[in-house]
Amino acid sequence: MAADQLGVAGLALDQELAVWNANASPGPGHEIRSMTLATSSVSSIANEAVDIRAFALDAVSIYYSTFDILGAVRSVPRGGGTPTTLLDQLTFPRRPAVADGQVFASTGDGLLVSAPVSGGARTVVADLQGQALGNIAIDGDRIYFATLGPKASFFMVGTNGQGLAKIADSDPELTSNDIAVDAGYLYFASTHGVMRLAKP
Repeated sequence: MAADQLGVAGLALDQELAVWNANASPGPGHEIRSMTLATSSVSSIANEAVDIRAFALDAVSIYYSTFDILGAVRSVPRGGGTPTTLLDQLTFPRRPAVADGQVFASTGDGLLVSAPVSGGARTVVADLQGQALGNIAIDGDRIYFATLGPKASFFMVGTNGQGLAKIADSDPELTSNDIAVDAGYLYFASTHGVMRLAKP
C-alpha cells in the first residue's frame, strides 16, 4: 500500500486513516505521515525534532507523544497543519489515548495526566510516585495501566481521577508496554507469553 517507507514506527489507524513516524532512526528529524486507506494516498502531516513513539486518532485530530526527557503530547489536524501542544514537561510520555473530549497519557515517572483536546489546564489523574508506567487502555470511564519492572502491578482509575485501585501484581516480567482490554479481561505480554487478567 505505502511503499518505500523506511524506519516506520508508531503505527496507528482507524477506519479511514493510517498514521506513522516515517523516520524512527536516532537523531533529529521525524516526519509524521498519513495514508488514506481508501486510496492509499500518502501525505506529510507534520515534523518533529525529537522521536515520536505513538499515536492516537479521533474524528478531528491526530495525537502523538514526543519521547523525550521533557516530552509532550501534541495534536495536529488529520489533514495536516501546525501541531498544538496539549501536555508538556512530561518525562518520556507513552502513547496517548482519547476519550470524552480529553487526551490522556502516562509517563516514565509515574504520572497519568489529561487535558482537554481543545486545549486547557493539565489534570493529574493518578500519581504512582516515580514508578515508570506503560501505555494505557481506556474502557468506558475506566483507565487501565501497569507499572513497569520485574514485578509489574496493574491498576485502574476513573477517567475523572477517582477510584485508583490496584488490580493485581504480576510475577512474570512484562515484555511490552502495551495492554489491551475487552468486556471482561485485561491482556498483556510477559516472559510467560500473552496472558489475561480478569477485570474486577
